[in-house]
Amino acid sequence: MLIKIKRQCQCACVGLLLLLSACHVTPPASVAAQHDPEPYLVIAKLIDSFYSALKEQPPEQRRYADWHEQYQQIGIELRNLVLRTRLQPANSESVALASQASTFWQTYQQQHQSRWEAFVNSTALQPAEGQGAYPNTLIQEHQARFIRLISAMATPTSP
Repeated sequence: MLIKIKRQCQCACVGLLLLLSACHVTPPASVAAQHDPEPYLVIAKLIDSFYSALKEQPPEQRRYADWHEQYQQIGIELRNLVLRTRLQPANSESVALASQASTFWQTYQQQHQSRWEAFVNSTALQPAEGQGAYPNTLIQEHQARFIRLISAMATPTSP
């Protein structure tokens, strides 16, 4: 008797599993289109960390070569973010903002490299206080700009 009940339970479980596996549940559009801020928070943390570390160095020691690898890594993450936002439906504003952030990043990288080369080749023996390849005022301006852009991307837009 116990074996018969056990077989009936097994058959019922197998039948239930088959029935459930045959069902395809599609989440409502509002659930599928939910905005995930996590990728934006990750890139914001990378950029904020980059600029915070850069500020720790004396301005005259902010050699471009010391930061090149981080520039490359963050640039890759930003381009990946552009692609990811393009794949999301009805997300043209975030795509534009991500593209803008990626462009700014490339521009600031090139400017840092150019300023470093000019700084090294300058005839001035001692730079003015707070000056160098990447002055503190520019770091603060650029850091704030990225925070604003990424905050706007991470904030879901209403339909």
